[in-house]
Amino acid sequence: MLAGSPDGYVPVVEVYLNGRPDPLRLATVATYTNVPPWTLLIEHDSAPGFSAGDRAVFVRPEIVLRVEFRLEHSEEAPVGFTVEVRDDEEGE
Repeated sequence: MLAGSPDGYVPVVEVYLNGRPDPLRLATVATYTNVPPWTLLIEHDSAPGFSAGDRAVFVRPEIVLRVEFRLEHSEEAPVGFTVEVRDDEEGE
């Protein structure tokens, strides 16, 4: 999505959870396949890096109602998005 976005636009990912009226605007998602399965959602403040305004939430996959992707105009340089599969020992 980032590669195909016009100049000045960055991808935004928002996830809607059962029981929460407002979406979480995601910066990081980590899934864990051990029993029971959990997903870690990290919502970043506007500042880069982890700061006091950030929120980290562990959720069960069944409470995720939907995930929305869109492009948003931004003056800041875009942050990349990567997917990586790690062994359980590496993720701990």
